[in-house]
Amino acid sequence: MTEKMLANAQKAIEEAAQGIRRHEYAPRPSFIYCPTCAYADICPSAIRRSAA
Repeated sequence: MTEKMLANAQKAIEEAAQGIRRHEYAPRPSFIYCPTCAYADICPSAIRRSAA
């Protein structure tokens, strides 16, 4: 891992922590994670599988 990679990771972590402290959680809908998410039933951004 290079110093630049570590610096980029540090910046991403700091930005995520700041967002958490400000209660800013951007939705990131995903066919992989939405079906198993505990909040999928109430999340307006959740990807839902349609009944065939």
